[in-house]
Amino acid sequence: MEYRSRNKIITSILQTAADAIAKNNTNDRWVKQTYIMHKTDLSNVYFEAYLSLLQQKELIEYNGQDQIFRITDKGMRFLQINNHVSKLFSQTN
Repeated sequence: MEYRSRNKIITSILQTAADAIAKNNTNDRWVKQTYIMHKTDLSNVYFEAYLSLLQQKELIEYNGQDQIFRITDKGMRFLQINNHVSKLFSQTN
């Protein structure tokens, strides 16, 4: 497995949550923890560390009782900006 930067892992978690919402085409914006861990290929230890960071930065909300997540509006804006910057850099190569 290749090394992934912190930004790449954060983006992967948020994108997985956003994609699950779009795929379900529903207003229920909650996604299960195991789904995100599986799609992002993160162990529980690493996932918990990133979860804490994402909650502190208000990019994701967590319901601990049901172990489900939802991306916040701030998290969606982060993804949009991050994708825009990534496209800009890929165009310069």
